[in-house]
Amino acid sequence: MDLVKMGKFLQELRKGKGMTQEQLAEKLGVSQRTVSRWETGSNMPDLDILIELSDFYETDLREILSGERRSERMDREMKETVMQVADYSNEGKIRMRRRMVRIILLLVFLIAVLAVLWALDHRRNNSPVPEEAFVFREDMTGEFHGVLKTEDAAEKEECMCLVTLYFTYEKNDDGSYSFVGFQSVHLEKDKGWKVVGDAEIIPGITYRNNQKEADILIKYEASTGPTCKDEIYLGVISLDLVTQKQIKTWP
Repeated sequence: MDLVKMGKFLQELRKGKGMTQEQLAEKLGVSQRTVSRWETGSNMPDLDILIELSDFYETDLREILSGERRSERMDREMKETVMQVADYSNEGKIRMRRRMVRIILLLVFLIAVLAVLWALDHRRNNSPVPEEAFVFREDMTGEFHGVLKTEDAAEKEECMCLVTLYFTYEKNDDGSYSFVGFQSVHLEKDKGWKVVGDAEIIPGITYRNNQKEADILIKYEASTGPTCKDEIYLGVISLDLVTQKQIKTWP
């Protein structure tokens, strides 16, 4: 492609319209220096500018590219082809933008999921001690849900496990409850504990206040630190049926 020849042809077309370089530059939204560079063959107009010049000068696009007139009839098929190429280029840019948006949304979603998982883990590891609760059934069996706490000397942090005590009871004439016996106890993992499970109730439960209070001695195996081996622990859980509270617990 001869840019100098094309530039001279553009100059002829402009002068044929009776326009100065400044006037043409203002119409096309470019600088006068840009128009001058086109007409001296130093630079070539962009594709969209070439199409606009072809329409403005009523000249075949191929004539502008070749730098000479070949036909007075506009080659509409050629022009449509160029427009399709331009549209395809624009569609490619749009597809690229959409792809980037999808990637960004995916990253935001992954970050949100990780944040939720972190929050749940943080809440679990820093959750307050659960409320104590007694459950009484019509068949005179019941459950107590509470906690058993100790302190890991190596890790300098408080460790705890969730306690479920299974017992039998009787209902007194005044509507109060009294313990009859304890069947089993189960420990569930919570903050700081590595190994927990079924524990053993040591015989010789101490009852007070007409068996409305009880001290239950349990034996269990657990490891309270990441470097500690499993050890046997003894713990005491004291319950009060009047207040339906855990009086105290110690390892």
